[in-house]
Amino acid sequence: MSTHLPPPEWDPLRPPGTPGTTLPRKPIVIGAAILLAAIGYAVTSLVLASHRSVHLVNGLDVPYDVTVNGTLYTLSPNARQVIRCAEGDVEMAIDLGDGEVFTQTGHFEGSFFTRPLDRTIVVLNPDLGALIEYEQSGYYERLPPVDEHAVYTVHTGRALHTFDSIEYPFEPLPATLRIKRTETRRSVNTMAAPAWVRYDEILDQSGPEVAGAHVRLALRLDPADADSIGLAAQRLPADEVIELARPHLDERPPNLDWHMAYQASMWRRHPGVDIEGRYRDLAASCPDDATAQLLLAYSLPWTPESEALFTTLSDHEDLGERALWVRARACASGGRFGDALALFDRLRQIDPEWVEYLLYRISTLYALGQLDAAMSDLREYHQTDPIDGATTALLLELLHVSGRRAECDQLIAEYERHSAHQWASSDDERAAACARLRARLADLDDDLDATCRHLRAVGDVPSAFELAVLVGDHAGAITMLRDQACDLEPLRDGLCLAVAASHDGNQAIADEAFDVALDAMRRIEQAADALVERLRAGERITVEAAQGVAIGRRTTILLLLAAAQRGQIDRADAHAAVRRLSYDRAFPDRIVRRVLARG
Repeated sequence: MSTHLPPPEWDPLRPPGTPGTTLPRKPIVIGAAILLAAIGYAVTSLVLASHRSVHLVNGLDVPYDVTVNGTLYTLSPNARQVIRCAEGDVEMAIDLGDGEVFTQTGHFEGSFFTRPLDRTIVVLNPDLGALIEYEQSGYYERLPPVDEHAVYTVHTGRALHTFDSIEYPFEPLPATLRIKRTETRRSVNTMAAPAWVRYDEILDQSGPEVAGAHVRLALRLDPADADSIGLAAQRLPADEVIELARPHLDERPPNLDWHMAYQASMWRRHPGVDIEGRYRDLAASCPDDATAQLLLAYSLPWTPESEALFTTLSDHEDLGERALWVRARACASGGRFGDALALFDRLRQIDPEWVEYLLYRISTLYALGQLDAAMSDLREYHQTDPIDGATTALLLELLHVSGRRAECDQLIAEYERHSAHQWASSDDERAAACARLRARLADLDDDLDATCRHLRAVGDVPSAFELAVLVGDHAGAITMLRDQACDLEPLRDGLCLAVAASHDGNQAIADEAFDVALDAMRRIEQAADALVERLRAGERITVEAAQGVAIGRRTTILLLLAAAQRGQIDRADAHAAVRRLSYDRAFPDRIVRRVLARG
């Protein structure tokens, strides 16, 4: 038996053409490398699936402990942590104390084949309130007039967010980039915002249930947070706010924010219940406590007693700004424009950045006939936000009443140009905003046909209501007031329709609209309840009684006219007060002028 063995010099990896075997070396090496790379890629994908890097974000101004799939983390206010988490179902539980938790769930999962190369960003937000900005921008060799690749969106109201193909996670996009052709880049980042901005964004994206849950969580984690208390008073059901406030009403010193939430909610939900007595007792038991005296002042109608309390508190180190604000608005509503201007000037010295003080001051300058000063202040502010519709409309009116009609068209053209480039909104929304301004200008021109044409183009409920009132479609207006009150202002719009319908002889609709307005008025504050009962009983009232309810200057004008039409106030006194209070041309000025012209 013979045995054939290879010679000693035989090499299985020797290249072809050399002495010995002809087996190839390179394909074997390449195949082995590919196999090893595939195994490594697969292992990496499997490891990443169980140890995915995710971003854990706190969207509140208070710290909290949260458990993510069994692991405890402590998050500082508005902070972000990078943690490891397995793909699949994610459970997040915020510790509320006393064995209670606030639980949210989510799910994310990547592809086995693309996971190691995936640039998807996963964001966990257990409190639902973080505002996550997504931004995309184009980079060009030569900058175009408009970035066609620009995208900007804000995401909130969910416990888990995913964003694909993010090159710049939680850092801003670079201002410039070296490129050879047009390219796009994307980033995500957190956005700081006040509590009410967070709430409105959550409401828009996830609905009232999620928005309410976020507010309740914020209050549970920090019951003394003034912003959350104020937000709860405005957005949560009144009876719920009352129950949330009750445990804090007997605290000493008094908690101003909880008491104000309680007052507002009681007026809204139980307007007939006397709360003045509670606050007289509180003020008597704490005679040296400024907060107790302020709460008493808030619980009273605008009378010499309450004005004296607010005046005394105007120099208080902590509460003076609140007292000045109440006095300034009351003076403006009552036609005491000189006093109001002095008070707004004091407020501007305290906080020159607060926009409301500036805009009220501008309106007061307008009321005093100081148009140049009003326009100067308004133009300065308008330059910071040229697509703000309300300030643009006011500037339009100031230009018009100053005899500078040609500049009005120019202002609208500038608004259209700025909104096209800066407003992250749809073409329909931009068109509606521009139509609203053109309707405003047509109304200033006393061109009723053009006003109605532009109002039709706006297409929203307030514009449809205004159009119905202007053309005398009282039946259509009262239907909107009944069925779409959430899109209107029932107090102001109800009084407006009551005045217009009564003026045109449609008393049945005038009575119904007046009743809608009274229902809304008695929810404003305690002082309104007694006035409403007197009006419903057919009693006569005085101008001072109408002005004693803090419902705003324009609404007070409508209340005076409606009461005069119903014979419940002296017509001459009411009309004199209306002429004293009237200075602007905003809706429903046309209706007011019609009534005053008849006498």
